[in-house]
Amino acid sequence: MGTTTRLARQPTRVLIIDRSSAWRRVLAGMLSQSEEVRVLASAPPEDALPMIHQHRPDVLLWGVDGSDPQALTPLRSVQYLNIPAIAMTNLVEPHQVNILRRHGAYDVYIKPGNFLTADLNAHRMELITKIRAAAESRAGSASSQPVPAAPARPATQSLVTAVRPRPPTGRLRHPTDPIVVAIAASTGGPQSLDKVIAALPADLPACILIVQHMPAGFTASFADRLNRKGQLPVKEAADGDPVQAGRAYVAAGGYHLVVQRAFPGGPLTLHLDDSPPANGLRPAANMLFHSLVKQEVERVVAVVMTGMGTDGAEGIQAIKALGGWVIAQDEETSVIYGMPKAAVATGCVDRIVPLSSIPEEIVKAVQNMRLRERLP
Repeated sequence: MGTTTRLARQPTRVLIIDRSSAWRRVLAGMLSQSEEVRVLASAPPEDALPMIHQHRPDVLLWGVDGSDPQALTPLRSVQYLNIPAIAMTNLVEPHQVNILRRHGAYDVYIKPGNFLTADLNAHRMELITKIRAAAESRAGSASSQPVPAAPARPATQSLVTAVRPRPPTGRLRHPTDPIVVAIAASTGGPQSLDKVIAALPADLPACILIVQHMPAGFTASFADRLNRKGQLPVKEAADGDPVQAGRAYVAAGGYHLVVQRAFPGGPLTLHLDDSPPANGLRPAANMLFHSLVKQEVERVVAVVMTGMGTDGAEGIQAIKALGGWVIAQDEETSVIYGMPKAAVATGCVDRIVPLSSIPEEIVKAVQNMRLRERLP
C-alpha cells in the first residue's frame, strides 16, 4: 500500500499590538495552542512600527479602544504596508464595526468582556479563522484580485501613461529618488494651501510639488507667501531645480511643471514645459502626475484639493497603478468640490479627509513609505 504525502501548511506569523499587557499575554497563550499560528511578539501601539519592521508579520492583531477617538490613527497609519490587520475591540455596535473596516481593518474581532470567565477555546477558533482568511487575502492580493477597470477618458485626454498595476514593494527601481508629495489645487487653493504648508514639519523627508491653477505673474508672490507661512522652504519652480527632500516648489504660471532626468537613472530635476494647455490648463496637475510616473517615481503621495473641474483625476490613476498613495479633500471643507469629486470617482483615492487633516495624512503616508522601502 502506497503512502500519502501531505504538505504541511506553514503557520501564519502574527504580531499582537495592544495597550493591555494582560490581554497580550492571554492572547499569546491562547494562540500558542494552535499549530496554524505563530505569535512572533507583542507590543503596545507606540512600539508597533519598529516591531513590524523587525518581525515582518503576515497578519497584525491590533487592539483598538472604542472609547478613544484617536485609537484609529495608528491603525490607519499601517495600511500602506500591505499587511492585513484584524482590529480587536470591545465595540459591539454594527456601525462601529463598519467604521473600523473603513479605517483599514481587514476584519474585526470582539474581545471577550471578561477573559477569566470566557470560553477561550471558542474565541481561539474564531480568531484563527479570521487570521487564516487575512493571510490568504494577502497571499492572493498580487495575483488573484481583479484590478478594477478605469473609467473611460475623454478623447481630448491623451496623456495617459501606460503602467501595469502592481502592489507596493520594498525594491525600488530608483532608490535614490526622494519621496514626492504632489499637490493639485484650483479654486480655494491658495487659502487652503496656506494651512497645509504651515502645518507640515520642517524635517519632512519629502519634496513638495504644488500645482495651483494660477496665471503667470502671480505664482512667484504666492510661493513667497507660502515660504513665510511654513517651516519648509518654498519657492517658485525654475527650470533645472533639483527634486530634493525638505523643499517645496510651486508651478510657475503659464508653464506645466514636470520632472525629468538628464540621463537614465539620473537624479530628478524640474522642467518648465511650455507645451499647449491640457484641457485648458497650464499648469495642469495631470502633466505633473504623468511625468512622475513616466520617470518611474514610485514613492509618490498625490493630494487633490479644492477646485473646479477634473484636473488630477486622470493622473492619480497612473500614480496609484505604480504603487502611490492618494489623498483627496472632503466635500465639506472644499470651496469647490470638483477636482476632489472627480478624483474620488476614479476609485483610486485612499483617504478622503477634511482640510485640517491633510497635513497629518501627508506626514503619515511619507513615514509609511520610508518604512515600506525597508520591508521585503
